[in-house]
Amino acid sequence: MSKFKFYLRRIIIIAVFGFIAYIAFRGSDIQLPEPAETKSGLSVHFIDVGQGDALLISQGDAHMLIDGGPETARDDLLAYLSGRKIQDFDYIVATHPHEDHIGGLPSVLGRYDAEEFIMSGETTNTRTYELLLDAIDRQGLRVTLPKVGATYRLGEAEFTIVGPSGGDYQELNDYSVCVRLEYGDTSFLFTGDAESIPEREMVKSQLPLHSDVFKAGHHGGATSNTEDFLKGVSPDHAVISVGEGNSYGHPNPEAIRRIEDAGARIYRTDQMGTIIASSDGKTVRVQAASPVSALGEEILRGNWQEALNQGWEDLTTWAGNGLEDFWAGLWSNIEKIPGEFQRFLENIFQ
Repeated sequence: MSKFKFYLRRIIIIAVFGFIAYIAFRGSDIQLPEPAETKSGLSVHFIDVGQGDALLISQGDAHMLIDGGPETARDDLLAYLSGRKIQDFDYIVATHPHEDHIGGLPSVLGRYDAEEFIMSGETTNTRTYELLLDAIDRQGLRVTLPKVGATYRLGEAEFTIVGPSGGDYQELNDYSVCVRLEYGDTSFLFTGDAESIPEREMVKSQLPLHSDVFKAGHHGGATSNTEDFLKGVSPDHAVISVGEGNSYGHPNPEAIRRIEDAGARIYRTDQMGTIIASSDGKTVRVQAASPVSALGEEILRGNWQEALNQGWEDLTTWAGNGLEDFWAGLWSNIEKIPGEFQRFLENIFQ
């Protein structure tokens, strides 16, 4: 691409966001909303750790971590938790002992206390698993084994163990601790890397599965997210935690089709970065942690009215920290527009 096209592309990007910023701030009597981090309610953070899972759940002063991503992403994970002003955890859940789920947990336990540690009783002989056991011992934690139907309080929220119900699986993924979280009238389902067998068992268990937000099983893999299971969950939103260009081919196109056929809108960490689902107990909103990335996603989908609404709400929230932070954040996030939108712009000027 020529220098002319290179700079023209950036001018157009800045012009798009400048226009939305103008719309957002043209009223002199606009009252800036309080930043989302300080609002009451429940938030679920699908932290971008590449090819892996790490979920932070917060309700008031109560916090829960489900998985810790791979060891290579531990610094990013710790930085995110620090940025959220986490002091300690009420619960940490290790869904199953694969490195992309527990690799960062030894470092988390080295910095944060946990009141309760829940994980599958299935073991491995990997270095990562041994490091986790050592970290648990150093903190003097007692491991709680998952029991289907067991219910726990998290502030004003409540979560229930819905799987696994079996004990003789061939695949380590199938031992994943599966959690359904309720807050008011809203609900969330997290199933780790559970595949078709435990999904079928969850359907047969008659435990409630319907959830507004579903973390797609096994990073959107083909052997998870089965049709009957998705019918029982009936999610409005599905988040896929996955690494860009991973060697596993995640997410699988057929799994994506099944999730969409179930009526869910899909959000992907490889495209949007960290994703936050927020609930006030009545409704759920899902968006990228970066407002510009969320806006770029709406543009990518061709939802122009939604893009304007997103620009209004997110950019004014962002600006609540001050005009200097607003412009600094806007500039630093221009390059965080989803890759498809970047390629779209590049194609225009080829």
